[in-house]
Amino acid sequence: MLLPKNSGINEGMGAEIAKLKDSFSGAEFAEFRAEDIPALVERLCAQGINAYGITGEDLLVEYALKNKGNLKIIKRIGWDDTSSIFGKPALCLLGPENKRLEDFNGLVRVGINKKYERLSENYVEKLRRGGLNVETIAFNGNTEQGVAQGMADLCIEIVCTGKQMKECGLAVYEKVFESGLVLIGAREKADGFDLNSLYEIIEKRKSENSGASFTRRLFGDKDFLLDKIAEESNELIEAAKENRRGKIVWETADVLYFVSVLLSANGIMLDEVWNELKRRNYENEKNKIKLG
Repeated sequence: MLLPKNSGINEGMGAEIAKLKDSFSGAEFAEFRAEDIPALVERLCAQGINAYGITGEDLLVEYALKNKGNLKIIKRIGWDDTSSIFGKPALCLLGPENKRLEDFNGLVRVGINKKYERLSENYVEKLRRGGLNVETIAFNGNTEQGVAQGMADLCIEIVCTGKQMKECGLAVYEKVFESGLVLIGAREKADGFDLNSLYEIIEKRKSENSGASFTRRLFGDKDFLLDKIAEESNELIEAAKENRRGKIVWETADVLYFVSVLLSANGIMLDEVWNELKRRNYENEKNKIKLG
């Protein structure tokens, strides 16, 4: 069992971690930085060791966005910290307390913590789609100071008590990702064939030296690949218009195959797509709560 040694986590959640630790009596315990635990658990499980870990859900999602992981959440650990603004840590968009997001135009520099790089970049894409011209600046921490010192206009950072944020004259503009603690372990491999299996086969074809396969041809000719995606997408639309169920299944399979090749060619893991869908679902659920 890998336990987080981060002081902030242990101050807020020490009692809950201790309870969970008691339920793993007889296990060997080791402490690591919470951000390192997902990779370490996966590495140990790959070696045949029955390993588990406790980390932040934000850190797990960040890991999943960067890696083709085989981890799952076994249990969410309730986090109710009265000293935290939101009762638990939350990744937030921060800006000067005397302004609003709507006040920014032109080029907007957004500082992001490298620890939450992919989560932040996905959120920044949302800002761009909303019309903002955003440039990101990566920091190893102290992103609030980056804004206070004029190196960035806004920043995306974890907020707990908000002390650092207030000292820098910043306020929360929007919550990006609310996090808690999670118990994680290895995901059991599903039997049979699925999209991950397809992606793995495509990845193997990419690394093969032989150029004889159709998949290798797609990797070698980007225009051909894009033409195939356009062609099969149009055929899927036609199948839908004709209400031909069998053809819809056939054409959908073609589209999924060619899109999977496109993802692989660009170094994008399927988990990145799934986590983006998860993030959008989180946004939708959050908006439902706001609307009441």
